[in-house]
Amino acid sequence: MTGRFRKRRATRSSKPASPSADIQWGNITEPFDDTTIDFGQALWNSMVVGVLHTVGTLLVRSLSGYGLAGIP
Repeated sequence: MTGRFRKRRATRSSKPASPSADIQWGNITEPFDDTTIDFGQALWNSMVVGVLHTVGTLLVRSLSGYGLAGIP
């Protein structure tokens, strides 16, 4: 467990930690270029889940707010 944390001296150094110099930018464009991934279907699924989650949250919170508003 002690190896997971930085040493006190490393946290107070003036030089900030930098990301690896070997950044692979191809990882960003790969999902868009891959023909086996149906990007449109994935986007549609995400939108459906997001809308249903938002509607469900609004429904539950409005009903609970209505119920709590009646408490004196």
